[in-house]
Amino acid sequence: MTGKRSNQREILWQEWVKYKEATSAVSSDVEIHRALKIATCRELARDMARFRSSGNKEDGLYAQLTSLMDVYRGVLASKSRHDEFSCVIVEILSAFEARLSFFERDAAEYLSDFYNPIAKEKDEIMEASILYVADLIDREFGIFSSSGDSQSDITKIFDKLYGYYKEGLRIAFMSLGDIRTRKNARFFLGAFEREMNFLENLSQAKLSDLETLEPEDPAERDIVERVVKVLRETPVYLVWFQNDYHSQESHVDVCRSFVEFEKALKDEISVVQPRGNSKETFEEAMSIETRVIIDKIRHSYMKGAYRLRQVIASDVLLTTEIIEAFTKTLGDMPELTPDGDASETERLITSGIIETIEIKIESLNDSLREFKQRTEKLVNTFASEKELFPETMCKEALNVLMETWMKSPPEEGGVDEFFESSKDGEAFVEIKHIVDKKLSASMEKAEKNAFKYKKEVLLFEVCTYEEILTHSVSRLRQSNSEAVIEAAKVLDDAFVMLEVILRKNNIKMLRPVPHDLFNAKEHEVLVAEKQDGFAKGEIIKIVNAGYMHGETIIIRANVIAAK
Repeated sequence: MTGKRSNQREILWQEWVKYKEATSAVSSDVEIHRALKIATCRELARDMARFRSSGNKEDGLYAQLTSLMDVYRGVLASKSRHDEFSCVIVEILSAFEARLSFFERDAAEYLSDFYNPIAKEKDEIMEASILYVADLIDREFGIFSSSGDSQSDITKIFDKLYGYYKEGLRIAFMSLGDIRTRKNARFFLGAFEREMNFLENLSQAKLSDLETLEPEDPAERDIVERVVKVLRETPVYLVWFQNDYHSQESHVDVCRSFVEFEKALKDEISVVQPRGNSKETFEEAMSIETRVIIDKIRHSYMKGAYRLRQVIASDVLLTTEIIEAFTKTLGDMPELTPDGDASETERLITSGIIETIEIKIESLNDSLREFKQRTEKLVNTFASEKELFPETMCKEALNVLMETWMKSPPEEGGVDEFFESSKDGEAFVEIKHIVDKKLSASMEKAEKNAFKYKKEVLLFEVCTYEEILTHSVSRLRQSNSEAVIEAAKVLDDAFVMLEVILRKNNIKMLRPVPHDLFNAKEHEVLVAEKQDGFAKGEIIKIVNAGYMHGETIIIRANVIAAK
């Protein structure tokens, strides 16, 4: 448990003790002191938040830099398509790989899937300033109480509280206002400046050479286009850095006047009863603990966005690998010229197959774009859910928690155990049920979407390619032309490559052999016929393979069975 949580629970226990005693030993001054402390820290938090939001553009450093690293990864991912490149491409790819490696090594301690490290650092600065001011006020109240001043003289310390408030702002502003005093922000600013220098130098040295390159190999041509795109986009990053980030408006002046500050504190005192309000302050402390547990439930829901992205990312990667396999096949196909030894029929068959594969690549790219848009919308809708459950349920949870405490209060030192057991107790059952139901519904929708995409897009393209092998490539295998036989081998190897890709992604081919018994779950009979040597229900021949993902059948194998 963090020091902040431990301190909060200590306060809760103290309020509980006050509530139990409910005697004159509870000084009204103490209650007013606490109200003033809360009000001062609240005004400080509000004004720091206003100051923080006025300089938000620096948070974009993290987003811009991680986006650039994703671009590097995308370029490097294309290396797997081809083994040999021109010297200039090899040099650039090596440079990208080194930049990415350096960044991942140096940024390891800063990166997170759940928050922007620059924004988190700002929040920590604000929290530290509030805790510092709270400590100053606690010490001031101790001096004030021991001096014997009466309640009517409490307003005399408003000027001191105002001084603590301004000191808290000053401490926060010193860090929030200067990016180079903050470890996280300083790292990402330095990293971004280094990448800008690297890309500017690379663009000046290599862009003109790359723009004149005309590689024959499709894979190398693709990499050249990707790298040129990156270098041409460098000015976009520079424009943002120079015109947007560096020209951001200075932080607004948020320090309120003493009159405004005094009014806020007097308003707070006006609602504090001189005596007998121990129950209210204890309930307020319990309310904070209730919110902490509810926030953890919300956080578990937000982790679902990461799980949704994992479901989507696996299909995006699978699609990319299938596209690359088809692209490689086109690149490996030998050219059948009219003056070669291939027949006209063989040339026409081969030309038709090549055209079909090109259509498959285009279709897969289009389907992938649509799938990304559709699923990204699902994730964004999930992550932007603002009201997971009605606010009234939070109050109901507090009431149940209060009732549980009152019936069986913990012993001193047992507060942590009480809340640890309460988070799985009656108070939060309904809230958890609603959150789990929404998460399950979103996961089910994403998985159905992924299943449909695999079946109707990815495996459809694989199945139809297998039909090409069965009906067209089978004719090329019998050719007397070495070039045609080589073409048939390239096309056969492509299917082997597809099978390896599918297996790597936990998709297994269902390919029964003759005499296997028909299984309605895995097989679909296209034709039933009598055949010597085959008993009823035995498979005579497989027409098309089936596919299963994990334990789920996606497509049944098409077979001819004996009757």
